[in-house]
Amino acid sequence: MYFPPLKTFVDSLRIDPAALDSNARIPVPGKLLKLLLKMALTQGDFDAQSYLERNPDVRTAVQTGQVADALDHYIGYGYFEDRRGATQVDPQYYTLKYPDVAAAIARGSVASAEEHYYSAGCREARFPNREAEADVVFWNKVLQG
Repeated sequence: MYFPPLKTFVDSLRIDPAALDSNARIPVPGKLLKLLLKMALTQGDFDAQSYLERNPDVRTAVQTGQVADALDHYIGYGYFEDRRGATQVDPQYYTLKYPDVAAAIARGSVASAEEHYYSAGCREARFPNREAEADVVFWNKVLQG
């Protein structure tokens, strides 16, 4: 895949390349940010089965050929529509890691570990599975500056 040279990027953003190594705010056009997010999403973990289960309209679109597959929908639309189901949640790991979730499930106030993760845990930066721990920590550091 072609990727423009760094100079092309920094010139289009009208910034000094040194700004990339700082916490300076850099205005980025929305279309560029969306493209970069799509590129990053192609590298992430994706649970097609869970995504299709949680998004029956997407399952229908895939079955009727309106969309190539679940991942194609997620990268092109679903992520930007805040769709759920793309991340694999390990229920055993999640409930051991978060006893409050296990207690909520036992009380019946939350249906499952996956339900908790998608309704609150992902926004609270909880780890959906052991393999995601380092990535969640990394993204939290980057996003919090």
